[in-house]
Amino acid sequence: MKRAIYLLALTQLVFSLIFIVGCGGNEGSSVDIDADADTDSDADTDSDTDADTDTDSDTDGDTDTVHECDGNDKDCYDDCWGCAQNGDCQDVVEACLLDGAADGDGCNGYYTCKQTDCCNGGDDCMTGTEWEECMSNCANTLNTTAEAKTLYNAIDRCIACDVCAISCGENTEDFAMCAPEDEVNCPTCPCYTEQITGDEKACFSWAGWGGPCDIPRANCKENADCATLEECINDSWNTPDYEAIQAQCFSDYAEVEDAYWAYMQCIYCDACDLACAQDATSKHCEDYVPMQ
Repeated sequence: MKRAIYLLALTQLVFSLIFIVGCGGNEGSSVDIDADADTDSDADTDSDTDADTDTDSDTDGDTDTVHECDGNDKDCYDDCWGCAQNGDCQDVVEACLLDGAADGDGCNGYYTCKQTDCCNGGDDCMTGTEWEECMSNCANTLNTTAEAKTLYNAIDRCIACDVCAISCGENTEDFAMCAPEDEVNCPTCPCYTEQITGDEKACFSWAGWGGPCDIPRANCKENADCATLEECINDSWNTPDYEAIQAQCFSDYAEVEDAYWAYMQCIYCDACDLACAQDATSKHCEDYVPMQ
């Protein structure tokens, strides 16, 4: 994922906030304002005589907002991401960067750590497991709060799920959090990424990354022992004596067992109880107590 592009743009915004707070307008919004009674049901090719030039493929009567940053001919990261964070999503970007700006912690510190440590100053971002581990190190080093992580996730949601919904729409795995709940949690919905056969979104990714289980996931993943416990349990499923191995896993990492179950049960017993039902029987859902 081209994280370097939008992280570098965010860095530039950090410096601008040193001098100006709350600056910038709503540059990225282009609303279809024709006054005709557009009631056709085609792919936005109405037969009226107004200059209807929006490029979306909606069929809802032209009531949606068409963002000028976005479009079928735009790239999610090269074209839309920076445009969005300096336009319609500038308020949520500023909210993150201003949180902890004075002391270098909070959402500001969380972002800065990722940019400097995980992206080599914005030029070359890590990927996959290496990226996840670096993110966890940032959170652990700064003792990042759930509130700060929520502010950071709001940037991704505003850009990927709203302003850049068209150009970023193909990033099914990366932005699973954008899907409506009824599209990811159903008896026939894929639970895991490897089960995706078309343009579906995996419920596990939707729930855990920016979704309703983001906080318990982060609490576990960003604790080295809890992350190791999860890996120990996952590795055991491919062995005939997995029950004995799992018992040993929980014995070795007893101090983080509650954090592990909070993460697993949030997904299997609540957010993805339908999509992941086939694997929920071992998750002790009868004991699940949702986070308050």
